Amino acid sequence: MVALPIKKVLKEPHEKYLAFCRHSLKVCSESTNQVCNTDCQCTRNCKIDKFCLQCLSRIFEDETSRFRIYKCENITYSYVLRYLNRYASEIFLSLKSNFIFDKPTPLDIVSIGCGPATELFGFERSIHAINPHCSFRFFGFEPNKLWNNCQSFVSNIFNSLPNCSVSFINNYFDENNPLVTNLDFLVLNYLLSDIHKHSPGGISERDNAIISYLNSIVLPIFKKMKKGSYILINDTNSYNMGRNAIEKWVHSINSLCMRVVKRYFDYPNRYPRAHFNSGDKQEKCNSLQFAQPNSIMYNYDIYTIHINECRSSYVLIQRG
Repeated sequence: MVALPIKKVLKEPHEKYLAFCRHSLKVCSESTNQVCNTDCQCTRNCKIDKFCLQCLSRIFEDETSRFRIYKCENITYSYVLRYLNRYASEIFLSLKSNFIFDKPTPLDIVSIGCGPATELFGFERSIHAINPHCSFRFFGFEPNKLWNNCQSFVSNIFNSLPNCSVSFINNYFDENNPLVTNLDFLVLNYLLSDIHKHSPGGISERDNAIISYLNSIVLPIFKKMKKGSYILINDTNSYNMGRNAIEKWVHSINSLCMRVVKRYFDYPNRYPRAHFNSGDKQEKCNSLQFAQPNSIMYNYDIYTIHINECRSSYVLIQRG
């Protein structure tokens, strides 16, 4: 008798999340090259292959498609399958380089525009790798309800773990929220490049849109945050996607800051000037930190082609 492979029991939170998204993908109901939802122009591979990687590529990389938004449930699952490991690893490594989580009271973390909450996985891994007894409360604010299925599953995962409390709110976050004054971390994970992408005009106009958002929404929050708290901005390492605007804004609020850390991840064929203009350092490690379930059994490799390392730049700002 031939021994059958034993199916691995999924224990890690990220493994459970990937499996959920893999099994939640549905066959596209529309015909080839037809619009499946407003602002989503599907390609033939969506129908044939049951996932939205070409649509994601268009949204992320095609200048002519930069106004397209997430309107299809399949694209949310495809997003997680493709980017969870990279985005969570970037958060994990940025925290690992800069923190010792020894606070006796729960850490309060707010993520604005959290979408699928990939940053949560980086926070949990980093916090509990250093101090298993450190508790935290994560509040994800996301007005787009299309992410609710993903968020509901993530809530169930983390709320079943010790020392974790996770909530998602279908709304915007601003200075008037009562969470602000006790906040330890405010996270903007790939939010500003999304604002840049969906703003009209050329690069200069889109940079101004980022600075306007930071001044009107984030700065009033930061002013009310307690001394020693942090803003973590992790985003695309490209001047075409707002990196220089972020740096310009950080410089403008220097008087409010106790500490500013600017770093970037290296990767093959990175343009030599793809980093902040001054005062930054290259992160020592750029390797992905979240092992995928057995690729042969679960066939995850098709979702992560060319996702081989961390690639972001990040800014860590401590309130003075």
